[in-house]
Amino acid sequence: MAHDMRGILAVLTTTSDMLVRGMYGELTPQQSRASERIQRNSSLLVNLLDDLIIFVKADANQLPLNPLPFDPRMLLAEIQKQTSPFAESKGLKLHWTVVSDLPETLVGDASLIRRIMSALLWNALGFTDAGDVWMDSSWTTEQQWVTTVRDSGPGVPAGDELKIFHPFYRGEKRPQMPTPGFGLGLSMASRVAHLMHGRVTLEQTGPSGSTFCLRLPLLIAKSPLVP
Repeated sequence: MAHDMRGILAVLTTTSDMLVRGMYGELTPQQSRASERIQRNSSLLVNLLDDLIIFVKADANQLPLNPLPFDPRMLLAEIQKQTSPFAESKGLKLHWTVVSDLPETLVGDASLIRRIMSALLWNALGFTDAGDVWMDSSWTTEQQWVTTVRDSGPGVPAGDELKIFHPFYRGEKRPQMPTPGFGLGLSMASRVAHLMHGRVTLEQTGPSGSTFCLRLPLLIAKSPLVP
């Protein structure tokens, strides 16, 4: 199923990209906006499919890990670049804090770590209608990379604290602006973190917002990455 769907999505993403780049000729402003919407949503479909595949494999303990040296600050910058346009479209303010003692190079599966962190951030952005979202990273003496995502949204409804980690559960109160997902983000993030011997937890929630925390035990690379 994944193979067949990837083939169809590859045609959509490639063709829409060629349209946006003007490879089929100059577009009118309306055509450009329509092509950009196709491109954006085609990419979203690819990400949703990847999330589904990762969740299924992680849930079956069959997700292969590929630990390699990576730059954690660069990883965070990529997440910021990916999510900032959505935050701006909702009028939200994104705040980023990275402590100075975060190692220059860590060893882990950067692609999957990025997916976990992105899922937590998308969740915060999707369920916050106005205000701020914070993402803070720190390094502990227990050799753990700790990342917290805090928002100023309405909080998790009472009784939903555990349900939100169930696959496809999006709560009784849906966000006004659709989130880029279908209820797999938190469950996928939790299962993948577990495979890495880490964990995702809901630290606190209430009318003034929620705080999710990712704790990942990682090794520090012996030597920094060379550009």
